[in-house]
Amino acid sequence: VSQSRYAKMAEENEGVDWKAMHHALRCCYEVVELLDTGNITFPLKNKKYLLDVKQGRFDYSVVAAHLEEMMVEVERAKERSQLPDEPNWEALDDYIVHLYSVYIYSNWKKFTSSTFFKT
Repeated sequence: VSQSRYAKMAEENEGVDWKAMHHALRCCYEVVELLDTGNITFPLKNKKYLLDVKQGRFDYSVVAAHLEEMMVEVERAKERSQLPDEPNWEALDDYIVHLYSVYIYSNWKKFTSSTFFKT
């Protein structure tokens, strides 16, 4: 979708970018769930509501107020979260090395038979 199409859609919707509103709300829901549970559930439980927002089926003032409420809820979730302030970088590095190792091992024949390794 081109930029001009989004500009035209926003103009037709009285300047409201419903897709952006949808993404902002979705992100708020996901952040709250992640901070509260350590997980994000897919598909989202409120996907029907979010699709309705994306399609502009609500009054802007209602959606904007809901977004403000969700942003406040994100701040509350940050305060009550039991997640660490920083990730465990060493564990993450080890996991990435493990993933690369599994991938290389499972594709070893492809790697060794390619011309990449031939001199």
